[in-house]
Amino acid sequence: MDTNFLTYAILFVNFCLAVSVHECAHAWAAYRLGDDTARAHGRMTLNPLAHLDPIGTFCLLFGYFGWGKPVPVNPANLKDPRRDGVWISAAGPSANLLLAILFASALWILWIGPGSVMWIGQESLGIMVSAIIMGILLNLSLMFFNLLPIFPLDGEKVIVGLIPARWVRPVLQLRSYGMVMLLVLLASKPLLDFSIIGWLAGIIIYPVYCLLVPSGLETVL
Repeated sequence: MDTNFLTYAILFVNFCLAVSVHECAHAWAAYRLGDDTARAHGRMTLNPLAHLDPIGTFCLLFGYFGWGKPVPVNPANLKDPRRDGVWISAAGPSANLLLAILFASALWILWIGPGSVMWIGQESLGIMVSAIIMGILLNLSLMFFNLLPIFPLDGEKVIVGLIPARWVRPVLQLRSYGMVMLLVLLASKPLLDFSIIGWLAGIIIYPVYCLLVPSGLETVL
């Protein structure tokens, strides 16, 4: 099988799973807190067709960066919009962390399990390990990126719900600059020959990755 096709296929499957878990977690948290808007729109599901954004998926396959459709939330249905908004926003990144941990658990079983090579085969084991590692990295990356304190990412919404009420208005006024700040971060590599996102990921994602995977796989990155 063509190596590039296999890599893209594994990336796409992992992306579908990561995005579906992320968005479904948002929808589930909102439903549990009293807002059934996302559920009514068919978003409380792990079916990737309900969550994939066509442009975001295209960008992933050709630029290794993508996104899903945001889950609709109606604050009017929440008992405490600020407090509940924190839980709803944090649910997505938390679900990605949990999925990364589950992937890592499977990796440990394959890596140290007796006779793994014998009952799977050397080549198949290598493909499975690579697919799981990609899943771990993708979920950690999605968690990290969404926790950046920039609108419209989840991290900004968490901050809005946690800061003192008198600071909310000034922070909300920064939302109009959110997309500009994201574009600057994403364009820093071609413009400055230095990736701000990559640097941040290196000091945050890599240590978490090393904690999750078996010894000897830390140098995969």
